[in-house]
Amino acid sequence: MSPRNFEDVQSPFIADRIRETRWQHRQYILDLLKLKRYVKEGGPHSWGDAMWYGGVTGAYPTELRALKIEHLEGRHVTTEEYRRMQDEDQRQRQREAEAAKYLRWEQQDCMETQLAQEFTSWRRAGGQP
Repeated sequence: MSPRNFEDVQSPFIADRIRETRWQHRQYILDLLKLKRYVKEGGPHSWGDAMWYGGVTGAYPTELRALKIEHLEGRHVTTEEYRRMQDEDQRQRQREAEAAKYLRWEQQDCMETQLAQEFTSWRRAGGQP
């Protein structure tokens, strides 16, 4: 395997991330380079690639959005715009987590109500507690 030349990165967005990333965290950059390739190719083309893509897009949703803007709209996502996008995505994830928490509570209440109704029915049918 030949060494990667990070100086040849064509994506301004990824080049910006390189400037912010320490060497020991270079896997992040390698993931972005592979993600950029999938954006250009229209997505993964094998089951294994799809599994990787699903995991990475879940881990880097803002980066995926930025790479799509760069590829599809042909414009560079600045660091400031990227930070705003990160904040928006974080707020959205918090809203989704809150909604999921309330849904779980609602489901738990429903299950407890159903269980209480079944227990009452059980006792009326002569069942032991």
